[in-house]
Amino acid sequence: MADFMQTKTEDIPTPEWLPVVCLNNAVLFPGATAPIAVTSEDANQAIEIAVRGNRLFAAVAIREPEEDFDNYSHLYSVGTIAFVMRMMRGAEDMTQLVVRGVRKRNILELEIRDDVP
Repeated sequence: MADFMQTKTEDIPTPEWLPVVCLNNAVLFPGATAPIAVTSEDANQAIEIAVRGNRLFAAVAIREPEEDFDNYSHLYSVGTIAFVMRMMRGAEDMTQLVVRGVRKRNILELEIRDDVP
């Protein structure tokens, strides 16, 4: 992991598919480093997938946090590829992250996948 952390985040190759973490009342910009608290089960699972792989996920802001999430229309169509720099597990399914925005990413398609690594 040390070799990967020393690489400039802008030079990290990004895969076609990334796990998605929905950001409520927050936006992550490319080049910015920010703390994020993750509490939902879906977001925690996405972070686990990212950390087991290349430490990358798509951070996407939510349009209307109060809306029902039956489909993905509540998400913006542009997000930021984020790199997990540090992860700390807290009590009651809370995960604290320090992430760095790598680059902007258009969200072309969202799908629920059970076959993730």
